[in-house]
Amino acid sequence: MQLLALHLIIISGFAFSNLSLDTRNQYSSGIDSVSVFLDSFERISFDTLHVYTPCKKPDGKKFAGRIMDSAFHNWFELSKYQLSNLRWQNMFSCYKFELNDSLTALIVRRPSQYSETAITLNLWDNKKEKIVSTTEIADSYGDGMWYFVKDAWLLDINGDLQLDIVTRTMHWTEEDIDPTPDNPLGRGEVFISDTVIVFIGNKESFELSNLKIDTAQFRLLNWDN
Repeated sequence: MQLLALHLIIISGFAFSNLSLDTRNQYSSGIDSVSVFLDSFERISFDTLHVYTPCKKPDGKKFAGRIMDSAFHNWFELSKYQLSNLRWQNMFSCYKFELNDSLTALIVRRPSQYSETAITLNLWDNKKEKIVSTTEIADSYGDGMWYFVKDAWLLDINGDLQLDIVTRTMHWTEEDIDPTPDNPLGRGEVFISDTVIVFIGNKESFELSNLKIDTAQFRLLNWDN
C-alpha cells in the first residue's frame, strides 16, 4: 500500500507539472500564438520617432505599453538577471511598424537595473515568425550620487530610405566627499558626460557609424540640467 501511494504521488506530481507547463506555454507556438503576440502591439507610423523611458514629463507615458503575457517572455533573448527580475516585474508591448517586407519592428519595454525602464527595438522575421535581433535603445535610472538618461530617435538620417537609430546618453555624477564645516552636506564637484551614437540601418540590421550629426536637434525628454 505504501508503494502504491508513493506511485500515485509521483504520477500526480508529474501530471500537475505537465499541466503547469502547458498553461505557461499555451501560446508557445502556432499561428494563433503569433497573432496574439503581434496584436498586443499598437501599430504606429512616423517620420521621426523619439523613444524614451516613461517619466512625468508631458507625453512621458507614450512608451508605457501594455503588459505582455508571460508566455511570450521566452520568445526574447534575456539575461539571467533580466529573467530573475521578471519574477516580480513585467514586459510591455509598445508599438510595431513594418521595417520592410521581411521584418516587423517591435518596441518593447522590459526590466532594467531597478525597474522596467529599458526600451528595446526588436526585429521580427515575418517568415520565420521569430525575433532575430534586439537592440536596447533607451533607458534611465540612478541613485543619489549619479544617474543617466538614454533616449533614441528612429529616423532616416542619411537619406537612403532606410531607418536609422540615433541614441544620446547623458550621465550626471557628483563627487563623493566627506562633509566639512564649510560643506556640511558633502557636496562634491558635478561631472556630466554626453554621448551620441548613430546606427545606420540596412534591410536586415543596424551598423555602428561614425557619422557626425548636430546634437542640438536631439534633446533628451527627461533631462533638466
